[in-house]
Amino acid sequence: MPVLPTCLCSSCPAHVATARLACPAYPSSCTDEQWALLEPLLPPPGNTAGKGGRSEKHPRRLVLDALFYVVRGGIAWRALPKDFPPRPTVYDFFLK
Repeated sequence: MPVLPTCLCSSCPAHVATARLACPAYPSSCTDEQWALLEPLLPPPGNTAGKGGRSEKHPRRLVLDALFYVVRGGIAWRALPKDFPPRPTVYDFFLK
């Protein structure tokens, strides 16, 4: 079952991690096929490399969707909608 663009399921990554009632379906959101290509390109989280640390609070897919939203819309970081993870989290991921 595709998660986007009109997901109302309770098992997709956006629901499981954030307990939202609906997925943030924006034109910039990546599809399941796009995510399957992007996910292996991302470095593993710090807590899985044997370095310790806490697990990530927000799903990476949602963080990337927020990045794509900012880039595609050409908006200011402060204008990021509340559907996405907090702005500092998204910006820090962008800097990495």
